[in-house]
Amino acid sequence: MPQYWEKLKGLQAQIPMPMKPYSRKGVPYGNVFDLEKVFEREIRAEKDGGSPKGKRRRHEQSR
Repeated sequence: MPQYWEKLKGLQAQIPMPMKPYSRKGVPYGNVFDLEKVFEREIRAEKDGGSPKGKRRRHEQSR
């Protein structure tokens, strides 16, 4: 997966437009670099003991 991600970042660096406008958990992103920042924030929040908003959804708590 890391090699695939690096390939995506290389492609995105050559393309001026986002690959796909989208949002994740209410955070808009459109290119690979924005998405990477979203993932990094989520990972940090999980390591700190919670979700990015500090609350988990009911169905996530039961897993």
